[in-house]
Amino acid sequence: MRMSDSHFLDLGSHSVKLYRRVEGELTLEQTVTWQVMESASGVDQLAAVLASVLTDVPDMRSVEAVATAAFRQDHDLGEALSFACDRLGLRVKIIDQEAEAELLRLAVSTSSDAKGTDAINVGGGSIQIISRDGREHLLPFGISDLNKEFGLTDVPERRQIEACQTFVARQLPEWLGLFSYTGGERTYLEHFGVPMTNSWCSYRDFKAFADDMAAWEEKRLHANSPYDPRWMDGAVASNCIVLACLEQNDLDRFMPADLNIGHGVHQSLTPH
Repeated sequence: MRMSDSHFLDLGSHSVKLYRRVEGELTLEQTVTWQVMESASGVDQLAAVLASVLTDVPDMRSVEAVATAAFRQDHDLGEALSFACDRLGLRVKIIDQEAEAELLRLAVSTSSDAKGTDAINVGGGSIQIISRDGREHLLPFGISDLNKEFGLTDVPERRQIEACQTFVARQLPEWLGLFSYTGGERTYLEHFGVPMTNSWCSYRDFKAFADDMAAWEEKRLHANSPYDPRWMDGAVASNCIVLACLEQNDLDRFMPADLNIGHGVHQSLTPH
């Protein structure tokens, strides 16, 4: 992948992230939830969201875009994205899960704390788990799938929390040890005041937080988002995944991280 400019778009199944790369530093400029797996999204709708995210970018030729699960799983959606990007003058590449796992590995390598852990990246339509010694475990479902299957965006009394955790736990690799959980998790937990010690969050503190949030109504979830309101539509599912990972392998803590595949792209372009 080649990027001689200063912007990168991570086009995920759940959200769009715009990064700016200046003098070797990567900054997350904007996160917008678009939930393309949950709603019909044609060329016009996709182009409109992208144009709004890129309002302050003067030259579209300076933007490299990478798209993930939703766009590789749904041919029509991937084609619509390609047309939308062409309309705006953007270059886009739809990558496979193996490429996502490699970008996760590169992202984790940039963190002195996280690189000593296994790591988990959860998207709307897929999950990548990598070990510190080079193994990987790829799951063909993500937050959007769990929301649909277990009613996790329904009213609290209809959410199948335990069933979701059990389902996820059965898919996990036996080798999973202490892990980093990427995708803005640190900002998310800091926003809600969840205790952390030396970058770690304890199982006890996280479970208390997740159990409480599982009973929140949609209105309360949206009103308390650290990003845009609809970003919180994935919060309950994400919490289920973390708890499944901790409980299945009897782990007492995990490391919340703000790393994303954007950091992996940045690392791949940085001279060593």
